Amino acid sequence: MSCPSTISKRARPSISAAFFIQGMLLAAILTELPAIRADMGAGDGLLALLIGVISLLAAGGSIVAEKFAEKKDSATVLMLGIATEAVGALLITLNQGMVTFVLATIIYGLGLGGVDAAGNMQAAALQNRVGKVILSSFFAAWSAGAIVGAVAVSLGEGLSMGYRVNIAVVAVAVAIIGLVASPNFLRYGHEKAIDHNPVHALIPWRPVVALGIAMALFYVVDFGLSNWSTLFLHDILLADVSTAALGVAAYQIAGLVSRLTADFWTRRFGAVRVMRVAAVVAMAGMLATITAQNVPGALVGLAIVGLGASVTAPLCFSSAAALSQKNLDAVIARLNLFNYAGTVVGGVVIGTLLAATNARVALIIPLISCVLLIFSAPWFSKRVASTHEMRHEMRTSTDKG
Repeated sequence: MSCPSTISKRARPSISAAFFIQGMLLAAILTELPAIRADMGAGDGLLALLIGVISLLAAGGSIVAEKFAEKKDSATVLMLGIATEAVGALLITLNQGMVTFVLATIIYGLGLGGVDAAGNMQAAALQNRVGKVILSSFFAAWSAGAIVGAVAVSLGEGLSMGYRVNIAVVAVAVAIIGLVASPNFLRYGHEKAIDHNPVHALIPWRPVVALGIAMALFYVVDFGLSNWSTLFLHDILLADVSTAALGVAAYQIAGLVSRLTADFWTRRFGAVRVMRVAAVVAMAGMLATITAQNVPGALVGLAIVGLGASVTAPLCFSSAAALSQKNLDAVIARLNLFNYAGTVVGGVVIGTLLAATNARVALIIPLISCVLLIFSAPWFSKRVASTHEMRHEMRTSTDKG
C-alpha cells in the first residue's frame, strides 16, 4: 500500500494534467469560433445563444458531478467527464448541420461541467491533504493547456488544416492524456462517511456566495475574452484567422505567469493587496484592449488583462478549500456554479451586445467587471488566512505525531 505522501506526489501531476487538457480543449474550440461561424453560416447572435446553452449544460454537469461524487468519488467523475467532453469535441468536428452541432455541444457542455467541478474537487482535496496552498499551480496548468490549444489552432489554421482537423487532433490528445493520468487521481472518503448531517446544513453559504460573486466577475472577463477577443481582432482590427487566434494565447501566457507566482505574492503581501492590485492591472489591460487601434496594441492589452485577472479563480477555490473540509466536494461544486453565471454574461450578454453593436463596444462589459473586482478584494482576506492557518495546524499536528 502506498503511503499518503507518495499518493499525493503521484496525484499532483495527474490532476495538473486534467487541468491542462481542460484548458487545451476549451481554448481550441473557442479560438475556432470564427471558422465554425463561417462554415455554418451562423451570425454572432446564434453563436452567443449556443455559448449560453453550453454554459447552462456545464452548470448541469457540475451539479451531476457533485451528486455522483457523493455516491462514488470525484476521481471517477473526473475520468467520465474527460471522456464525455472528448467525445463531444469529436462530434463537433463531424457535424453536418445545426442539429448535429447542437447535439455535439450538449455532450461537450455536460463533460465540461463535470471536469470543472471534479477537477477543482481533486485540487482542493489535495491542497488540504498536503497542508499548503498549491491551487494556483493547477490553474497554471490550465493556462498552459489553453496556450497550447490556442497556438495549435493558430498553427493549424496557418497550414489550412481547417477547424475540423484542428479540434479533432486536440480532442484525441485530450483522451490519451486523460487515460494516462486517470489511475493516479486522488481518491478520498465521502462526506457521508464523516458526517451524517444533511449536506446543505454543512455549507457555509455566506462566504461561498461572496467568493462566488468574485468568481462570476472573473469569468465574465475570462470567458468574454476567450470567446470574443478573437472576433474583436478579426472583425475590428482586421487580423487574419491565425493571427486573431493569438489573442487568446497572449491572454493565457500572461495568466500562466500570474498563476505560477500567485501563491508567493499572496503569502508575501496578503490576499487583499494581491487581489486589489491584480484587479487594477486587469482594468488597465481592458482599457488598452478596447482603445487599441492595431493588432499589436490589442495583444499587449490582452496580456495585461491576463496578468491581472487570472489570480481570481485560484484564490476563490483556495479560499473555499478552507471553509468546510467535512463537506469539501459540495462546497467546491456549489462555488463552481458561479463560474457559469459569469460565462453566461461573458458568452451570451457580450455576444448579444456584439451582434447589436460591435466587439469594441461589447468589451466594455469585461471592463466593468474588472472595476467591480477591485471592490471584491476584502472578501478574500479571512478566507485565505484560514488556509494558511490550516497549513500551520497540519504541520504542528505532524510534528506532535
